[in-house]
Amino acid sequence: MKSSTRPRPYNFAARAAVLTWVCTSATTAIACAAVVMYAAVRNHHVASGEWTGMALAIFSLRFASSRWDKITDADVLHRLRLVDGPCGAGDLARYLGRRRGPVHLSLRRLSQAGLIIPVDSVNSVVRYTCV
Repeated sequence: MKSSTRPRPYNFAARAAVLTWVCTSATTAIACAAVVMYAAVRNHHVASGEWTGMALAIFSLRFASSRWDKITDADVLHRLRLVDGPCGAGDLARYLGRRRGPVHLSLRRLSQAGLIIPVDSVNSVVRYTCV
């Protein structure tokens, strides 16, 4: 291991803000969808304002999820830089306290960006390291 494996302190505030934003966006999207469905059943038409509200909620949710992806990418890249040897998605997910799926997607995005490279495969698990 290199010098410090502690997460950077500003990440906690950023994670909390993004998580709050994601929850608010998801709640807004669900509420708007419920209003649209109620109006469609009751009035047999949908008002344009409700569609606008739902579109804004969906855009907001997509924006928040992309921010969360960037935070996950930064954490995965930071962890790979701290580790001396290659590391797989399962090990990174355990260390970061996340599920394997989002970490695997982060590894794929970082690999496509050329920031990390696959080193080897052990028992069908690809391990990565920083460039």
